[in-house]
Amino acid sequence: GLADGMKNLSLQRTTADDRAIANVATQISSVVKRLKKDYESITAAGQDTTERENVDNAMKLLVNETVSGAKIIDHWEHPGKNVLYALARVELNTLQKKIETHKELSDESRDVIKKKADKLHEEMAKEGL
Repeated sequence: GLADGMKNLSLQRTTADDRAIANVATQISSVVKRLKKDYESITAAGQDTTERENVDNAMKLLVNETVSGAKIIDHWEHPGKNVLYALARVELNTLQKKIETHKELSDESRDVIKKKADKLHEEMAKEGL
């Protein structure tokens, strides 16, 4: 996240931090949507409505909890341009633990989601995200 053109350094830092977390939320939400779509295509046959609702709820909780676990790990100020950057990070292990703690999901659903999440993380790593 970045914040520019602010005279109040505290406000600039808070704004950059908030924008970094918002960017994490956008990225995680996008990944979760892909994950959900992949999951639904795999499990469409024979899945009951309750299980689908549980998956939907788990995905929403996953985004919210993951974003709440995001941490600002660094700041950088561009010399002479009054631009402050904040770098936010989410640990993959934290994301995996959150998936594992959703007891409303069946073991099968949890395993499919974890495998897909691992695959998406690998793809994102290759793309430099």
